[in-house]
Amino acid sequence: MTKTYSVDRLLTEHRSMAREIKNLDSDMQQLVYENYNKFIAATDTIRAMKTNVDGMESDMEHLKTNMDTVADKSSAVNQKLLKRRQQVEELNRVQNLLTRLQAVFDLPGRMQAALEEDALGAAVGFYSEALPLLRKYGHRGAFRGIAAEADAAARQVSAALKRRLAERKDDTEQAVLLLRKLGEADDTLQAKYLQGRSERMTRILQEAAAVAAVMAAVSQQPGGAAVGGSSSSSAAAVPAGVESPEAWGFAANGTPPSLPRFVKALDERLINTMQETVMNVNGIFLQGDQSAARRKPLLAMAKDIIREYFKLIRRTVGDSAMSAVATAACLHLAGGDKDFSATSPSLDFPDNWGTDTVMAAMSAVITDIGLLHSQLPELSLRDWAAAATEQAVRGHIAAAFGALQERMSSGVRMVTSQLASQDGDQAPVQPLSPAYGYLSEVIQRGIAALLKGLRVYEQHGRLLASFQDQLSDAVQGQLQALFQSLVSSFLAAAKIKDASATSSSSSSESSRQPSGAEPSTNSGDASGSSAADDPPKTGLVLLLAKLAMFMEDAVVPAVMEALAGSFQGRSGFRASDEPPPFVGGEVARRLGTAANLLLGSYVDLHGRSLSLLLQRSVGSTNWLHAQPPRAPRPVCDLLLERLGRCEAELSRLVDASGRGAGPAGAPQHQRVGSSSEVLLESAAVERGMAKLFRGKVQPFGASGLRFTQSALLAAVAIVGLKSLVEFIRLQTLGKAGLQQLQLDMYYMRPRLLRLLGGPDAEAVGQLLDEVVAAAAERSTDPTMLETATLEKALLALSRQ
Repeated sequence: MTKTYSVDRLLTEHRSMAREIKNLDSDMQQLVYENYNKFIAATDTIRAMKTNVDGMESDMEHLKTNMDTVADKSSAVNQKLLKRRQQVEELNRVQNLLTRLQAVFDLPGRMQAALEEDALGAAVGFYSEALPLLRKYGHRGAFRGIAAEADAAARQVSAALKRRLAERKDDTEQAVLLLRKLGEADDTLQAKYLQGRSERMTRILQEAAAVAAVMAAVSQQPGGAAVGGSSSSSAAAVPAGVESPEAWGFAANGTPPSLPRFVKALDERLINTMQETVMNVNGIFLQGDQSAARRKPLLAMAKDIIREYFKLIRRTVGDSAMSAVATAACLHLAGGDKDFSATSPSLDFPDNWGTDTVMAAMSAVITDIGLLHSQLPELSLRDWAAAATEQAVRGHIAAAFGALQERMSSGVRMVTSQLASQDGDQAPVQPLSPAYGYLSEVIQRGIAALLKGLRVYEQHGRLLASFQDQLSDAVQGQLQALFQSLVSSFLAAAKIKDASATSSSSSSESSRQPSGAEPSTNSGDASGSSAADDPPKTGLVLLLAKLAMFMEDAVVPAVMEALAGSFQGRSGFRASDEPPPFVGGEVARRLGTAANLLLGSYVDLHGRSLSLLLQRSVGSTNWLHAQPPRAPRPVCDLLLERLGRCEAELSRLVDASGRGAGPAGAPQHQRVGSSSEVLLESAAVERGMAKLFRGKVQPFGASGLRFTQSALLAAVAIVGLKSLVEFIRLQTLGKAGLQQLQLDMYYMRPRLLRLLGGPDAEAVGQLLDEVVAAAAERSTDPTMLETATLEKALLALSRQ
């Protein structure tokens, strides 16, 4: 610092160091003072302790002397009281003996008093308490008379108990136990006891059945209690035969219990009573003898009661499952949704389909039955519980898919009802588009929500250990049956007799269907039974066809993707040659076949309407003596109007892709103005080739119908025009009749081709030519009008 700092800096550092030194000296001095004070305090404390210890020694000596004095005086008192204490204890023993003797002497009177008051249990209790003493001293002195009187009273009590066995059936087991205490050796006591216990448990089951009936009645009401719990808004009267409704889980307002609460209450009564019965039989009647012959009556009674118990459990769980899936499928909401709104609350399917609550109830059953298994191993009660659980799960799965199918069917019925309520002269097209959107969402969302809800079963592997392998097959089999039933219901709604889309595997489906599932509707029977009814609405048939194609294209792939992540199981139990329960390709094929059938039916329905119209027109016209044509017949406009209504109907559901108007300015009637000889020759050649190569004409082509507006509309027109060809071939036409038909076809050609457009119009144009050619063949004078004459007639018509 002296080398680097300046003088001022050195003076500053010097003053700073001087201050620090003073501070340190002051701190050190303070520490010294504090330590000195503590040392002085410690010295004073040690001096005081020394003074106190010196005085304490004398006090301890004085205390010891006092305690020795107290011990000597206590010993002297005990020595003086010893003899009196022994005398008191002896007198106490004598008093107890006299009390017992007095009770023995009073036994006959007490038994008679209890017998007069019908308190047979008290009389038996008095006698059983005194029985050891009477057996030991009953042959001596005064006890001899007492024993005789007590035995006489016991015989009266025994007779009264036997009369109660014959007259009163409500307390048979109590009377039997009292007789056993009296030493009754009747071999029928065990049977009478078991009969009484059986009647008691039967009453419990009857009471439980009444509670279950109330639960089922409330759950069937709109907004009623679901399987998972009770609804405060759904209350019902408590059955008359139910004692302590609150013990069964009834709320204060009469709302019935939930399924788990009901099962718990039932098991608390029935299982506990059964355990008590087994313990009493083993302790009172068998007394360690567990041979099969001695246990046979007990096992027979227990088997009957347990069988009725599981019947009630299966019925209650089934009813609750039906209520749960009906709520999850929104059946109560769908019934009031008439406008097929896309925002309808009935389209919001919940994920809870009652799976958790069904498993909670069956878990309680398995646990409680397991308590009886060790006492009744011969009945294999755990196998009963496992079978009941499997049946409950299968029934719940079948009910869930059945509710979803009913939801879809109710939508179809609503569409049918709305279409039927419309005026027959109006095109029933208004509800088609929203109905398709609604129904497609129902089937797509419903299946997705249902599969998600059923995945909860995969989380209960311990409870479903024996059923885990078959669970995936049960779900997949119900999926297959659901699509099968939807196909059948679609065909039945369309009244299609041809069931080829579903008959190929009906036997395999019926064999795979689980017990308790509803059988699929046969489309042939459904259509056959209603064949005499009115034909189905064409809009409904078209809607069902599009739904079938939607399921084929979108729903089936989505289901296969969902199954790829769950419900796979282990297929080791399935035979190698047995097909899986759900085959997506087969389902898609059936849906495609059903869609083709429905489209064919749609075209056929419209075609029949046109055919009937044309048949009446042809039949009401005198073709042989007709007047020269002045204008097209009214039937032409009527036919075009019918096709226009069909087009309006198709525009609601069918995509317009593939429909075109053809080249601009292209002539639409080039062959009509040809000479009669060329036309006749061409038509003859075409018909000959058709008969040679096709046999029967197929109006839809070899590849079937295309789902476009133009293709379907052309198919309808083809059916009508082919029928017109056949009708004309049955008539004989004159020259004017032939020319009238030629004018009709010329009038309709441009309008039909403009309505149809594209490649589909070519076949219709050929049929128009075939109609004229067939008429020329049946004409007595096949002279046709020239194109100019036809154009002039139509021009005059347009001016009018």
